[in-house]
Amino acid sequence: MAGAKDAVAANPLVAEARPGVLKRPVLVENNRSFGWITEKVCSIVEEKTPLWWWICFCIAGMVS
Repeated sequence: MAGAKDAVAANPLVAEARPGVLKRPVLVENNRSFGWITEKVCSIVEEKTPLWWWICFCIAGMVS
């Protein structure tokens, strides 16, 4: 790594060609915690399966 630093010091154009640091966007908006997001996503999977789904599942099972 020392070679890279020496190259920058020897050639000022290399230092100018470095990209700027961009501001990172907010990962979670509305001041919500990661726990809230986890609960929201898991609630979709852990809910009781609706009756209409079971009816469609049985119909599809009989057709195939």
